[in-house]
Amino acid sequence: MDYRDLMQGGGRIHRRSFLIWTMAIGMAVAFIVLPFISGSSWAQAKQPIKLGGLFGGTGAHSTPAMDQQFGVQMVVDEYNKKGGLLGRPIEFIVRDDKLNAGEAALKAKELVEKEKVDLLIGTSAAHTVLALMQEAKKHNIPIMGINNTNDMNKLPDWGPYMFHEGYTPYMLAQCTGQFILNNLGKKWYFLMGTWAYATQVYDSFQKFMAKYGGENLGKSDYQLGSTEYSPYFPKILDAKPDVLITTGFGKDYVNMVKQMSDFGLKSKMKIYFCLVDLVDGKEAGQASIAGTYGGTHFYWGLQDTIPTAKAFVQAFIARQNRPPTGYAGYAYSATKELFWAVETAKSLEPEKIRKQLEGHTYDHYKGKQWWRTCDHQSFQDWYILKGREVKDVKKEWDFFEIVGKTPADEKWERTCGELGFK
Repeated sequence: MDYRDLMQGGGRIHRRSFLIWTMAIGMAVAFIVLPFISGSSWAQAKQPIKLGGLFGGTGAHSTPAMDQQFGVQMVVDEYNKKGGLLGRPIEFIVRDDKLNAGEAALKAKELVEKEKVDLLIGTSAAHTVLALMQEAKKHNIPIMGINNTNDMNKLPDWGPYMFHEGYTPYMLAQCTGQFILNNLGKKWYFLMGTWAYATQVYDSFQKFMAKYGGENLGKSDYQLGSTEYSPYFPKILDAKPDVLITTGFGKDYVNMVKQMSDFGLKSKMKIYFCLVDLVDGKEAGQASIAGTYGGTHFYWGLQDTIPTAKAFVQAFIARQNRPPTGYAGYAYSATKELFWAVETAKSLEPEKIRKQLEGHTYDHYKGKQWWRTCDHQSFQDWYILKGREVKDVKKEWDFFEIVGKTPADEKWERTCGELGFK
């Protein structure tokens, strides 16, 4: 249409013609401009994919919980830097369950119903993850478990979109039991916490002993977050065990191992912590942890032999100025795997995500891992650490040496049938 066609007598623009002309110009401008705003600013206008995280930011396990958040944030930042996930930015929404089951239920509900998250990850403890599992199952939200629990891979608690990156206490006891029996002694005394993880560990050790041997000389219970452990020591000494096995972790580990060292227990028996982590070792002090043993799924020294471990450790150091803990590894690996599944499925639909993950083999930070199809449990290597003597620490943060390894194998876990799957 020529602009002169708009003019009718006396140079006036006809109303109908004017409207047609302006509409044409508007469409032309939109056609030209839209491609130029489809870059980062256009992506920012898109609704974010929301990842909800529940962690024990306060309480006895606050240090590993903070490292869990760091591990997740590394992956979120990595994806957002390259354009997000499915072309959408990722928003990481964190809640603190205060290491309390009741608080976990409130915060899990808040993440799902108020924040309307698309994906979930957590928690720091076995007794808080049940609340997150319940909300995830109710609303069909894919969830990655990053703690040590026997509940995430068994019916009826299990749901089809739940995946457990962490070790189960059952596997931990089987792998740990083999090492203790063969290397440390056959007479055992247990100093166990009273919450879900510790109870599951103790029950799992009993099953191991029934199958492979070992003598149970007794058990003492302590509360999560205790500060004084010396009242238990006379009874332990009277039992004269070869090995004292305990679930002390986080701040409990710090207080416990210091008092054990001061009281002279290390000269009377071997001491084995079911789970140890790096920052706790630093806080306890090298003199206290020297000669004690502990289990872990990851130690930063693996960077010397495993390429993915080196990449993870160096990336973490660049951000935090120290090596990562094992719990940072759990969170990092689980987030990488979850985002990979969404990316590969090209969808947030839970069923499509599930199909990508089931049976998948992966290596994000420490070597080969895989998901068992029936229960979505991750299988991975297990390591035994020993605290170095003060004189043997040659570099910063190298508090432990790896003295044992149990290769990943599904035989260490309960069978699919035992877990309720056909």
